[in-house]
Amino acid sequence: MTITAVDELTRRRGIAASMASRYAANDGVAAVLLAGSVAPPDLEARIRRVLAAPMAGVPEFVRLTEETFDLVAKHLPAYDVAAARAGFGSSIRG
Repeated sequence: MTITAVDELTRRRGIAASMASRYAANDGVAAVLLAGSVAPPDLEARIRRVLAAPMAGVPEFVRLTEETFDLVAKHLPAYDVAAARAGFGSSIRG
């Protein structure tokens, strides 16, 4: 079975949604990030580009994810994002 970029993006979107719901009750991490008060620059347009060309958009998706980890670390320092970064990085490498 071949895993496509769309499959990978769908899987990662599910992971992100799961993480957001898991942490929503903990100091409002999801609320802060999802409310748009803290987001990577030009987020909506960048997501649209990723979705418009999934194969070509994977590097942009990875950058957005890394920027999101950076924002969580900066704006919510009580959360250690090291495990999430490591898990994300290992999923990229396979």
